Amino acid sequence: MPRLWPSAITLVCLAACGAVDASVSSHRPASVDTSESTLEIQTPEERFRAIASATGHLIGDGLLTFATYDGCCDLDADCLGNNPATPYGTYALPLAPGELPPATDVFAPWGEIPAGYHRNHHFREDEALVMIGRTPPAVKYFGLRSYINHRIDPNTGEKRELFASLGPSLNNLVVARDRGVAPDEIHDTEFIVVTTADRAMELQVTGWLEEAGFDLANVHYDRMTHQVARFGLHETADTFSVQWRMAVAEDVAAMDAFRTDPSATVLRITPPTELAAAEPHGWPDLPVGGSGQTELFLLGALIQLELAIGAHHVGYEGDVRAPTLANVNTLTCIPDCGIADIHDRFTAKGEFFKMQADEYVVVFGPNHELTGKASYASFAFMNEANQYGFIDVDSEEMRGSASFYLPDHPLADQLYAYTVARSCVGHSEPCVEVPTACPYPDLDTRMKLTVRAYLEPATGSAPIAGEILLDRIGYFRPEAE
Repeated sequence: MPRLWPSAITLVCLAACGAVDASVSSHRPASVDTSESTLEIQTPEERFRAIASATGHLIGDGLLTFATYDGCCDLDADCLGNNPATPYGTYALPLAPGELPPATDVFAPWGEIPAGYHRNHHFREDEALVMIGRTPPAVKYFGLRSYINHRIDPNTGEKRELFASLGPSLNNLVVARDRGVAPDEIHDTEFIVVTTADRAMELQVTGWLEEAGFDLANVHYDRMTHQVARFGLHETADTFSVQWRMAVAEDVAAMDAFRTDPSATVLRITPPTELAAAEPHGWPDLPVGGSGQTELFLLGALIQLELAIGAHHVGYEGDVRAPTLANVNTLTCIPDCGIADIHDRFTAKGEFFKMQADEYVVVFGPNHELTGKASYASFAFMNEANQYGFIDVDSEEMRGSASFYLPDHPLADQLYAYTVARSCVGHSEPCVEVPTACPYPDLDTRMKLTVRAYLEPATGSAPIAGEILLDRIGYFRPEAE
């Protein structure tokens, strides 16, 4: 069961240090007396718990969990349009004093968690979440961000799913910049994240971490702005989550091990008496996209690729379309952001369609990573029946695929082309299959394409629409006799 009250090590410390004065109820004392008894505790994490508890704060132990998608094929499951390329991590938290458990677990299809923990939670404006762990093994992208999950209209009682991010993410480029090191130096290193709605609480937690012996160079901040979020434990307050994405691991086995056991501590720190935020976090600075470099140099090659695709698939009628832009503006989009926006990502989506046994599609376009416009890019398909992302081809896998159609073109390596079919038998070109059993859609269920491009290295933001060429999708069916 989750632990909310002080741990055994904290109680030992309190006994050694003397009883906590009843007047110490504020979560912002001027200083904390770190006695020799406290310093004798062996690990920085144990010292941090003791220091925080000595001020009267309650320490709730949470978990960092990663989605397994075990429930996504259950009847009426909603997998929330997951990106198959990014295994999602979420905090699972104990309840704060006075907090009622959520009626439903919106993340239930992502996999079970131990009883007593919740991935969808309320949040007091005087609380803090502290994750003490490590960055993932070498990946092309990771990002952590707090979200508003749900909002209830206080007038009508209507509950809306927002899944709206609350500012810039702690991605690999931000973490490297804040530490003053190269991005390839931050993999598998200490990673401490402090989530707050109040700068005063953030400063206090930072002080505790420093007193406990942590290196503040490894402490990073996830700030929740009061200008859009509704905090509190009452029924009409917003519910929140913290989500962690990772994509394109250098060592797949190491990534699997990290997902299975991230060796992270997640703490929910709650003052004994609810207080208003002394210094509410305001509107954050968001990285500005647009580097001035475009993909227009590929336009001629892309046209030639489209013609070559049409010529190869003789005997089939082809209909080539571009997906529709699906980007939203972080924060200003609330309350109509769509699901799980993030400032690091450019997104476009195709229309829903059914794929019969003798039909297939060809997805093609620029490899946005190789053009320098993204840290990684991918295309994926989603099953409409359960909003389950079931196929993903990332920019690493895309390499060389367009050379099937343009073997002698000097720019072919910066393009890609993949067939997506019920069966790849008879397809000599790069091809991936869509069976008819869940998580894949059956012949009567619709699916749709999503293309994503994450984090332009030159800007630390999502690439902008005016500087990239959109991926395309060709729908192929046998020619009518």
